[in-house]
Amino acid sequence: MFKHVLKFIYIWLMVYPTISKAQMLNGNLNQNGAQNQRRYSFGVSTTFASNFYSLSDEVNNSLTNITAVNASYLFAQDIRLIGSLSLAKDLRGDREQDFNDGALTAMKNVYQFNKHLSLNAAASLFVPISETSRISQSLDYAVQFAPSLFYNAGHLVKGLSLIYQPAIRFNFHEFTTQTDGTSNSKYRLRNRLLVNYSLTDTLFLSLDNSYSRFWRYSGQTTDIFSFDQSITYLFTQNLMFSIGHSIGGSALALNGRDSNVRFFDTDESTYYLSLSYQY
Repeated sequence: MFKHVLKFIYIWLMVYPTISKAQMLNGNLNQNGAQNQRRYSFGVSTTFASNFYSLSDEVNNSLTNITAVNASYLFAQDIRLIGSLSLAKDLRGDREQDFNDGALTAMKNVYQFNKHLSLNAAASLFVPISETSRISQSLDYAVQFAPSLFYNAGHLVKGLSLIYQPAIRFNFHEFTTQTDGTSNSKYRLRNRLLVNYSLTDTLFLSLDNSYSRFWRYSGQTTDIFSFDQSITYLFTQNLMFSIGHSIGGSALALNGRDSNVRFFDTDESTYYLSLSYQY
């Protein structure tokens, strides 16, 4: 479960922040006169994530560091190409480390409905770099399509922004089963809602909620939920610090009927500290 939450944090920090969270933050910055339309952009972040067991409890405590980088280039007609990669290192036990899968995303501003509502679209290619994807799951590659509705609700509540982002991802594997006999996931549908509220010009509260359904080659489905809450402080337009809490996992209990969705669990929740620089 902890690895699942770490994977969620990685996705949130490296693939979607460029698309969603930073988009909300930059939207608030732009309202104050700052612009962020550089043709070239790059970013780096380091994150420390732990469960809620004491750091002195080396048996039950999980502690991981995630170092991530991204780079982007703005083409004509508002098309931005974004590449991202991260390395996760376990700071307990054998202190193993592994790269997460790389992602290449093309994002475009599609339509401006009015001064409050706009539509973006993103297409992503995921390259199997991690040992789990390459060896355990025999993943060749994956593609994802994700439109994003961005709503600046500042005229209703000052500082409030919303993003709704449905997404469909298709996985392409060499084999339909993993090395442990589990059926691989063929495709996934996800609904995601992000809420950002600026307390001040430099302090933001963010809620990131998602619900996904995976379809396996065997015909089975798996439902996964994720909740993330964070507070971010902008030292400058480029440098930010975040502290947050995440929880995620199976949306259904073992009996397949009862709900397993929860907002906090002493054994399953994760907290993290992150420092990011985006130029």
